[in-house]
Order: sequence, then structure tokens, then C-alpha cells
Amino acid sequence: ADANKVDPYLAHREYLAGTIPDLFAKESDGQGVCYLSDKDNGKLLSRIKVRSPDPANREQPVRIFCGIYTMAKNHATNVQATKLTWAKKCDGFVAFSTQFDPSIPAMNITH
Repeated sequence: ADANKVDPYLAHREYLAGTIPDLFAKESDGQGVCYLSDKDNGKLLSRIKVRSPDPANREQPVRIFCGIYTMAKNHATNVQATKLTWAKKCDGFVAFSTQFDPSIPAMNITH
């Protein structure tokens, strides 16, 4: 196996297996941990609709690959927050970084 390869499906598989919590789940008061609908980011995100095409008309559903550009110093903070929130729901996710880390997954690229 190539030591410089990462698994872009890691976060999504962990989410489906239940090892990454769903931080968008609604709490009893109707507010999720990351509930943003009343803030500018939430207002913007609520306008983005992603839906699978009609299965009767298409053979494959829509698949979404997500990537971010980051640095090694952000792996334990920003990148983990990204993985725990929206990246886990992407079919594939990779952090393009200054350091290789297959546990995120992060690929080392020249900045």
C-alpha cells in the first residue's frame, strides 16, 4: 500500500457507523448544538439545497466530495471541527494540508 494515500470516505463511514456524533441533532428546546438558522452563516446555508435526482430517471444518486485547504497547526482544532460537523455528511472528504495525516484524512500538498 502507498504510505501517502488517504481514505476520503473515512469521515462519512465513521458518521454512518455512529462513531462521529450528529451535532446538528435538535435538542429538546429545538436548538441543535450547531444550530445557525438565525445567524448569517445559517441563513446562507439554508439557501443551499442538495437533492438526489429522481431515482426513476437516474441510475446514480448525487454524490458530494468536500475538501478544505488548511495547515498542520489546525488539524486538532479547525479540521476536527469540520470533520465533526459538515464534512462527515459528504460522500468523500479530504483536508489538503501541510502535513499528511490519514486519521483526518489530510494530504500533504505544497502550499
